[in-house]
Parts: sequence; C-alpha cells; structure tokens
Amino acid sequence: MGSPWVLFGLAVSAVMVVAAPFMWRNRGARFGLRWIAVGLVPAGLALNGILKLAGQITRAVTTFFGRTAFSPMVWSGYALIGAAVVIWLVARFVGARSATSGGTAAPPAQPEVRRRGATPAVEPARSSVPAGDDDFADIEAILKRRGI
Repeated sequence: MGSPWVLFGLAVSAVMVVAAPFMWRNRGARFGLRWIAVGLVPAGLALNGILKLAGQITRAVTTFFGRTAFSPMVWSGYALIGAAVVIWLVARFVGARSATSGGTAAPPAQPEVRRRGATPAVEPARSSVPAGDDDFADIEAILKRRGI
C-alpha cells in the first residue's frame, strides 16, 4: 500500500469525495452524486494497478520520443527505412513500366485448370489485336462490322 501510485490515487479520490457535499449543496444532488462517482475512480485505478501501468507507459513513451528527437543514430535508422520504402516503390514503378512497354519478357503461362469429368472448353477465336491493345479491341470490332 506504500506505492506512490496507490497513495496518489487515494489522495485524489479523498479530495473529490470531501468536495462532493459542497458540490451537492451548490449544484444539487445529481451533480454531487456524479462527483462522488468520479472521485472513486482514481482510487479504484490505483488499487488495481492500472494507474501504475499508465504511468509506466507514459514514462516509456516520453523516454522513447526524447531519445528519438536528439539521437543522430535513431534518425539515421529512420533515414534508412525511408530509403528502403522509396527504393521499393521505385522498383514497383519500374516493374510496372517495363511490363506495359512491351519488353522482351514473355507473359507467364497460366496453367490449365480442369475439374474431374469436365469436358474441355472450346477456346475462342484469337483476334488480330496485339495483347497490349485491349483498349482498342472494341473499337476495332465495331469498325470491322461496319466494313471500315
């Protein structure tokens, strides 16, 4: 019971419960009862150990950010992580760019999947449109139908 967190929680609760009758008299019974209810929360948090845990989390977070803000070693680590993300994004852009520009790489073959007992599917007739010109396939079909 000698923990500073428990003593702090009990002290805050004691002050709020002692002030509750004054609030009751000035603002009414509803406000006074709410003041007592809120006043019991710090003691409950302290006795459960949650107040101590909150203090440890706060101390750890402030220590972490304090060390981060003033450490060149930590900032160089952040710079390396940032460089890795930029390189990753550039690699994705370059890969997407080379795939759409009609590079020499052939598209990967897709394995044929069949169910047991299924008859082979009839493949549709291949059009004369190159694989990269899917946007113009509809337009070309319309022009062929019109005889243009």
